[in-house]
Amino acid sequence: MTLAWSAFVEKANTWVESRLQGRWWWLRATLVGWVLALFVAFPSYDVLYETSHFDVHYEALKHQVADPASPLKHHPGSHDSKQLYRVSYLPVLWVIGVSKTGQVLFSLLYGGVLLGLVLAVVHRYSGDRLSAFYAMLTVAWIFPGITAFVSDMRGLFDGYALCWLFAAMLSRKPLWVGLFTLLAGFTDERALMACGFVFLFQVYLPQKTEQEFEKVYWWGSRTGWAVLVALGVYTAIRLTLSLGYNMKVPFGDEAGVGLELLKMNLHVIMLAVFLVLELGWAPILLMWLAYGQNGRWLPIVGSVFVMLAITLTASLVFDLTRSLNYLLPLMVWGLTMLAQQAAQGPNRWMVRQVQLVLVLGCLLIPQYNNNGEAVMPMYPAVVQLARMLLT
Repeated sequence: MTLAWSAFVEKANTWVESRLQGRWWWLRATLVGWVLALFVAFPSYDVLYETSHFDVHYEALKHQVADPASPLKHHPGSHDSKQLYRVSYLPVLWVIGVSKTGQVLFSLLYGGVLLGLVLAVVHRYSGDRLSAFYAMLTVAWIFPGITAFVSDMRGLFDGYALCWLFAAMLSRKPLWVGLFTLLAGFTDERALMACGFVFLFQVYLPQKTEQEFEKVYWWGSRTGWAVLVALGVYTAIRLTLSLGYNMKVPFGDEAGVGLELLKMNLHVIMLAVFLVLELGWAPILLMWLAYGQNGRWLPIVGSVFVMLAITLTASLVFDLTRSLNYLLPLMVWGLTMLAQQAAQGPNRWMVRQVQLVLVLGCLLIPQYNNNGEAVMPMYPAVVQLARMLLT
């Protein structure tokens, strides 16, 4: 069994690596990931087009494009009332128009961009194409990786916010890091907490040698400061508009945020936390172990704090899994460090096996979306096709 597994790993790695050659390897890899992600969790287009459940939200988006302050006019408990400061996508909607078909095409596009950015982040900091491809596939087969295809088509933009976060992780230019961080915040407020992962990634991601690993300090990172400055600018804009022009987003029980939802989510929170990243928790644990072995406790403490903050906040709202999507940058941080070990470390063969297990494991574990007390599975393309033909 061990020999058969070793032979399988060796053949799989050799075959995949041979396909990741040439100038446009990254584009071919992204397209493969995009197709496989759609196959594993195909969007329920029939639900979108054959019901009027989402029509109210699309009407609200149309009004927001025409009048960005229009969310102030919605009921405090509605999703649309929270859209006031989620404006980064409005220029795109202004160009393509607000429609179900337009949103489906837009979400399909930036869903592919999201996977391409994951590929780019891992490859940039490891230089290993095979690790980058495996990391992208691992993300493509969990809920945050497919959220643009199965959730955002309803007129939501979590995948779009994740794109900005990964763009901020990819860049090493302070100006671009700050700009992408700001755009993520103005796509969804939950991305602001995930910016904590971006900050820690920019500061503490180890470089090529152990010596560089040991000498990193947060106050010397220009890109880390760029994230903090961007968060400060965002806060200043929000406070100015909120206090000076009474442009306030509803909050509390009346707005559908509070302890009542926390009580409802308590019995599913652990399941939701596991299922949102599935086996993606493994590289996170390995990352924490690597930092601990090198005596770097701040990235561990910082990432755990941000993780707990996102989890607690997610428990206070109805869209539990959607809110937990913002744990994805932490997973990609762990996958990047795992890729560095594959490219530079002495345990290359062991790391390759771990990477392949992550890919296969996330493929086999079904994707779920927790909303309140409901746990909704995501269906593969074959199942969705059968549903459309037979029902």
